[in-house]
This record gives sequence, structure tokens and C-alpha cells, in this order.
Amino acid sequence: MCDKAKEFSYGRCFSIIYRHGKTINDRMIRKFHLSGGQSRYLARICDNPGISQEELAQYYQIDKGAIAKSVRRMGELGYVKREQNPEDRRAYCLFPTERAREVMEFCREDMKRMEQAFEESLTPKEIETFQRLLLRITDNMQKYIEEDKS
Repeated sequence: MCDKAKEFSYGRCFSIIYRHGKTINDRMIRKFHLSGGQSRYLARICDNPGISQEELAQYYQIDKGAIAKSVRRMGELGYVKREQNPEDRRAYCLFPTERAREVMEFCREDMKRMEQAFEESLTPKEIETFQRLLLRITDNMQKYIEEDKS
């Protein structure tokens, strides 16, 4: 894996972590007819009822069109209700249905087990340090992307 310093690659490690996490997540949500992205969006909607599609797109730093497509699909599956924002008729507020809450309860248990597996051989201090560094790296990459646009 990523244990040899001379062969170390951020991209390779992040790719492996992402792909394994995606495989686990896909197995978990397959029976609910959701994609990996949709399950993350649904979790955010359940935690923030009334969130707008734009806020969801900003949070995940994803294209608004992709969010709209996923939200439409989740609506068709009976997981999300879209309500027109009374303050801005062009925007929609997103609300989870009871079905969504039930699915998320199941998914959160699986996600918790996956995170426990991820952190299994790490000390609490290492976990805290890793989380802090990962957030800093995420911010660095965001700044790089924004600077690269200019």
C-alpha cells in the first residue's frame, strides 16, 4: 500500500482510499437505488432540512447542474421533497421524507463502522492530527484551484 517512503504518492493513496470507500458505500446503498454521491447529499439534507440546492452544491464544491440532477432522481425515488423558496422563487429548499430518514439511519450505522475500520490502528491523537492536516490540505487544494482559474 502506501508504506514505502520512496514510492509514496499522495494521488495513489487518496485514490485507493476513495475507491475502497466507494466500494463499501456502493454495497451499502445499492438496495436503496442510490448512488454514492446521492447518499452523501441525502445525509446533508437530513442534517439540514430546508437546505437549498445551491448550498448543497457549495458544500460539496460540485456543479449545480449535477446536484439538480441528483435531487430530481432522489425526488423520484421518494427521498426528497423540493419546495420553492418563498424568498426566492427561482430557488428550492430540500426536505427529507420519512423514507429518507429511515434509509439514513441504516446508512449512518454502516458509515460509522467504515470510519471505525479506517481509524482502527490510529491513536486518538493521530486521528485528530490527521483530520486537522486533511482539512488544511483540502483548503490548500481549493486555493490552488481558485488561483489556477485566474
